[in-house]
Amino acid sequence: MNARLVLLCALGLCLVVAVTAQVIPEDGFQEATYVQDITEPVKLVFAPDGSVWLAEKGGRIRYWPTAITDPSNPGLVIADLRTKVFNWWDRGLQSIVHHPAWPAQPYLYVLYSADNKLGSPPPLYSDQCDYDVLCEGSAVLARLKFDLSVPELVEEVNLINDWCSTSPSHHTGDMFFGPEGALHVLVGDSAHFDFVDYGQNERDTCQSRLPAGTQYGGAFKSQITSILTGHLLRLDPMTGAAWPQNPARNMAGYDPRIAAIGIRNGFRATIDKVSNDIWIGDVGWADWEEVNVIRAGTLDAKVPNLGWPCYEGSNVQPSYQALRGQLCTALYNAGAAAHHKPFYSYKHNDRNFAGVPTDPTLGSSVTGVAVNRGSKFPTRFNGALFVADFSREVIFTFKAGADGKPSATSIEPFRSSASGVCDLVFGPDGALYWISIFGGYIKRVSFSNGANQPPIARLTASPGTTSATVPFVVTFDAQSSSDPDGDALVYDWDYGQGFQDANGHASTRTRTFSTAGSYITRVRVTDPQGLTNIYGLSISAGVNYQVTIDAPNAMTALFVPGTNIPFSGRVTETIRGEVVPALQLTWTVTIQHCPSIPGECLPDGTRAPSPVNCHTHPYVSLPGVTSGTVSAPAHEYPAWLTFQLAASIPQGGSTPLTVAQQLEYLPLTGFLEVDSVPSGLKMIVGSTVCITPCRKQLMRNAPTSISAPDNQDQPSSPGAGQVYKFARWSDDASKPATRTEDVPSSEPQLRLVAVFNLEARPAGYTDTLTLDPANLPCPTAPATSAPTATSTAPAPQPSGCSSAVKTRLLAEAWNSIFDERRLRVSLVCPAN
Repeated sequence: MNARLVLLCALGLCLVVAVTAQVIPEDGFQEATYVQDITEPVKLVFAPDGSVWLAEKGGRIRYWPTAITDPSNPGLVIADLRTKVFNWWDRGLQSIVHHPAWPAQPYLYVLYSADNKLGSPPPLYSDQCDYDVLCEGSAVLARLKFDLSVPELVEEVNLINDWCSTSPSHHTGDMFFGPEGALHVLVGDSAHFDFVDYGQNERDTCQSRLPAGTQYGGAFKSQITSILTGHLLRLDPMTGAAWPQNPARNMAGYDPRIAAIGIRNGFRATIDKVSNDIWIGDVGWADWEEVNVIRAGTLDAKVPNLGWPCYEGSNVQPSYQALRGQLCTALYNAGAAAHHKPFYSYKHNDRNFAGVPTDPTLGSSVTGVAVNRGSKFPTRFNGALFVADFSREVIFTFKAGADGKPSATSIEPFRSSASGVCDLVFGPDGALYWISIFGGYIKRVSFSNGANQPPIARLTASPGTTSATVPFVVTFDAQSSSDPDGDALVYDWDYGQGFQDANGHASTRTRTFSTAGSYITRVRVTDPQGLTNIYGLSISAGVNYQVTIDAPNAMTALFVPGTNIPFSGRVTETIRGEVVPALQLTWTVTIQHCPSIPGECLPDGTRAPSPVNCHTHPYVSLPGVTSGTVSAPAHEYPAWLTFQLAASIPQGGSTPLTVAQQLEYLPLTGFLEVDSVPSGLKMIVGSTVCITPCRKQLMRNAPTSISAPDNQDQPSSPGAGQVYKFARWSDDASKPATRTEDVPSSEPQLRLVAVFNLEARPAGYTDTLTLDPANLPCPTAPATSAPTATSTAPAPQPSGCSSAVKTRLLAEAWNSIFDERRLRVSLVCPAN
């Protein structure tokens, strides 16, 4: 692919500061940028004293003593934990929360992935890790004490240093305080997401830290009650010890700090200040996203089990069920009541989402939850739960029912195009704030409630914002600014020394830039009631920088996971020939993941082409170097890497100029072919159930799990008294039913065949595996009502397809193991 040159606005000030587009509800809502130009913001909190705090994923914490009124105000970096935080992939500083008695108790709690192994000092990896080695890391829950008279950080106390992990994701989660004063901490399962992870990787050194006699690790850590991984903890905020009312204190085999188990990736959580219900957004794996609720008082009475990895959503998780693990078997045998089911779960391939069409190819990941208990939004949002999905870029709501609590049956969209959303919070002013981690900004969504609304500033520059020569004459035009109430506006201008009357109050201004450099121009608009809004642009005059990436060479090579990718580049000022020094450079490598879902079924029984779209995963940032190497990561295909080289170039006393170039680097791929004897049985490849024979494209050298489930119906006669049970793999009889393999870097494909034996059907057996719709022909019959226990079998289907395919389709529809929204059909096999 061709490299793309991008000239970025200095400090990102070309970003829109106030917009009204994309807010879905009725007129009266307004969205504006609250703060901008922050590096990977992840968590916003409002302290009881009115101060504002913002955490960056890399480890810095920013502080504003009062509400932010200027989006370009970066605040004060009051704490810098970057040498302690492991900022790699999804790891980093994840959450912060104040002590509820702040500022009398001047404590801020931080939860982050640490750049060290347990027992060793940081930094160990300096935010870099060889993916193929599996970098063992830990996580820290710390209490920070501040002297606000300075202000400064005066004390840091680690309450917990635990959570061994070699996975790049699902490490730490969110934090909040309950009404009883306990600190609640969510921690992920620390499992790998590219395959069924049950601890089978011999290089996963964290497995040795599990209790003796543990059958499985990996994702099963969420069901192990003597460790802290994959659980919700309830703690004494001063000591980190178990909260005295935790039921786990009196339960054999439980760490007393545990309050709930069975959590995969509880990325965001909140507590309803009125009902005291706990809301958790748990990011899903194969099929389902979960919004969970733990009702007030539950944690004083029992330890709820949210089900992962035995369940995903409300359903049995087939890939992990196939392992027949002791912990999941015990949970299944305990009955449905033992599983604390989600308040709401939604499927990754749902196209119609929250009542509006969305693009499921973006993936799904719930990354924000917040309950509206203010009075500033329309009354229909009183008590509503707001939920964000990072991958779909949407915010949606569950409006309250008759009991005043969010209702799972009253879902509606709130905002689309919420790019990079990773947190939601209602502020003390009643507005909803959402963070864009990749955009580096926070948006504030407010409602006028019949009152005067602030104006919206906009600014354009003609002939543009950059010029390679000086003098550069620019006309700034703010006439597109507007006021929702129709009021006349007053314009003030800031040329870098503050807003001054000498700059005039007209809606347009012309400036001449005679000296090479980068300059800021801002306009402030004010309505008659004194409400304001600011918009800024950066102008680069007399500078011309060329960014060159010499390696990797995306035109001649492909990467293989686990190998080192050399990178090198330079930034040159073309007029004077000066080379920008390395200290002003930053390399950023991201993963572009582009999942696809089955195309829609067409009337002729064929499928439309599978739609594909992409979302971004952070991987690594490398400041201050011109060259080096990066370990190539493995990821579910299709995915590739983006290398970006950026330079931040000082321009005297003005705003630095930022230039960047990026290229996309593709992986070497191969094919995994899976079959069974007999063919036509179900196999699980990664997180997908398929009917053999099936074929899947993968990155070469990327591990993938393959499972051969037991107790399968005969393809030729479903419902008979016998089932197929896994016997062996044709290539290696010593391999277990679930194995992890990769397509070797030297081979274009790998073929695996599972051999099954026919045995008597176990008593009470029900097949619960879910099929991927892409592996079934499209139905050509219209939808009918769901079969009932007294229904007769469907009529014989027309000829034109093999009996094995025909009977399998009938069985899947009749046994209700297809996607719920698609099972209510009498399937007719198209001619083949």
